[in-house]
Amino acid sequence: MAGVVRVALGFILALTVGAAFAWAVSRVDPYPGTYDLPIFVVSYCAFLLVLALVRPRVRIRWYLFGAATFLCWLTAFLWFWFGAERHGWWYPPHLHILKHFTLVDGESALDAEVADVFLLLWGAVCVVFGVRPLSRGWRRP
Repeated sequence: MAGVVRVALGFILALTVGAAFAWAVSRVDPYPGTYDLPIFVVSYCAFLLVLALVRPRVRIRWYLFGAATFLCWLTAFLWFWFGAERHGWWYPPHLHILKHFTLVDGESALDAEVADVFLLLWGAVCVVFGVRPLSRGWRRP
């Protein structure tokens, strides 16, 4: 019975973290409602596929990566909309990544600000999560 509960909790954890990861990745598009659903479905399926293919000992890293991705988006979202816009908090100067690839104006320019900070934070998280696996192969003979 304990094995069934453990498998069920692992399944629920995978679905929850996968949904949070997919939500964060799908919110990069500065125009709400245009490609959110297809990006959500593809990233959700990709996250669950990776979880199904990796060894059980490595899955915890992917759970942490998915949670860290969602926290990066949540930090950028809350910092901009509830901090800088509503209360006048300092907002970090950053590279305007999306403005180099797409035309943004009006409300979408504000969503692009959130997406830019998310991409910068997510890049840092990707570097942190990628340093250890990459450094294992760089040992001296």
